[in-house]
Amino acid sequence: MFLSGDISSDKVLVFIAGLTNTLLSVPYVEPLSETLKTSGWGVAQLLTSSSGYGFAHGSLDRDVSEISNAVAELRKQGKKKVVIMGHSTGSQDVLHYLISDGEREGVEAAICQAPVSDREAIDDTIKSYIPLARKMIDEGRQEEAMPREACKWFATPITAYRFFSLFAEGGQDDYFTSTLPSSTFEENFSKVKTPLALIFSGADQFVPEYVDKNSLAKRMQDSSKGGVKLSTVVPDAKHDYEGGLEGSKPTLKLIDTVKNFIEEYA
Repeated sequence: MFLSGDISSDKVLVFIAGLTNTLLSVPYVEPLSETLKTSGWGVAQLLTSSSGYGFAHGSLDRDVSEISNAVAELRKQGKKKVVIMGHSTGSQDVLHYLISDGEREGVEAAICQAPVSDREAIDDTIKSYIPLARKMIDEGRQEEAMPREACKWFATPITAYRFFSLFAEGGQDDYFTSTLPSSTFEENFSKVKTPLALIFSGADQFVPEYVDKNSLAKRMQDSSKGGVKLSTVVPDAKHDYEGGLEGSKPTLKLIDTVKNFIEEYA
């Protein structure tokens, strides 16, 4: 766990990165930390078992357990307000943290930035291996690696379980696919009791062109029955803000959105 910003503050935003990301690899985090410092907030970047290429043999359940342990440690350090923020696949971690079964440390608010569907982002070659992953799971081989050809997209071996979770309809990671029925969105988002923000990237290169991001954002918020306090699309923003340069309009908009949300709801 790497702390920055106002590290002496009793308020901290816990940042959970996406697939293959590690500490400091998401560009906008540094300017976000500098801005939140002026408001008396610290930022804690987590290095979990799923960081880097660890995602390929992990699960959302494992991530949630480790995030909860980190929040517990921050509470021991005197942090009174804790907000969790996920980027990309880290958004799955955040939503899973809020709605899945099991005990975990409470948080004051939560943010999903670039909550995209891995299932919608893959090509037909990857899709063709989903039946094999299902077969391996049914045979009790869920922790075995998929064949080499199925792993080319990741540059690392990936277990049958994680492959299915990320890319199959109904997999554990399948929270944000645009074609999910409203009943599924309602089943998931109606469980959200912690103030949650969904912040989509308007020019996200991992979202298919057919996806209407504004409509999707509204569907998710409407299905939450009040738990999703903010669901918005940042115009012209790429998936991770392509460099996160201070002064760029999308980055400034994201930082302002995060700052205003946590000040209002945390």
